[in-house]
Amino acid sequence: LTALATGLTVAATALVGAQAVADGRLSGVAMAVVVLTPLAAFEAVLGLPLAVQYRQRVRRSAERVYEVLDAPDPVREPEVPQPAPASPFPLRVQGLRARHAGQDRDALAGLDLTLEQGRRVAVVGPSGSGKTTLAQVLLRFLDAEAGTYTLGGTDAYGMDGDDVRRLVGLCAQDAHLFDSTVRENLLLARKNATETELRDA
Repeated sequence: LTALATGLTVAATALVGAQAVADGRLSGVAMAVVVLTPLAAFEAVLGLPLAVQYRQRVRRSAERVYEVLDAPDPVREPEVPQPAPASPFPLRVQGLRARHAGQDRDALAGLDLTLEQGRRVAVVGPSGSGKTTLAQVLLRFLDAEAGTYTLGGTDAYGMDGDDVRRLVGLCAQDAHLFDSTVRENLLLARKNATETELRDA
């Protein structure tokens, strides 16, 4: 639309200028200036429509950023963390109730689970039944609304989140690899791994 308006304005200016030159009221050099003036004027405002579009996009992006910044922390870290136990076993969850922020119903309600060393437990269910929520609670990525969660008899909510994640791991269905070497990706899981451990992995 801007290009069309520019073209029509330049054409109209050229016609008027040509008539003025023919009548002797305008010199050839002055006509060139008159014809080029609309081009310069439109060029100065050419970026405004695009700027308006980007302004709307930036505003929406800023709103999403502020939503994240204003969201409550999903995990409350203890002021004085308890020391982590030597072993996570038994891992015990009792009366667990959890939901994500903004949800109107619990993703988990009244869950009891005990995992002894050497024992395997399969948590199965359809999509949306709370399997991922349980994993997030066990990793301390999400605090439960109610219930207890202990590792080796120690309250997991009283421990530092990083200490919990040193005892409880997750092998996700969709593992993410960073755009780097295999060695660097392995070091993300254990930064002090030896070369022998890296080769074995």
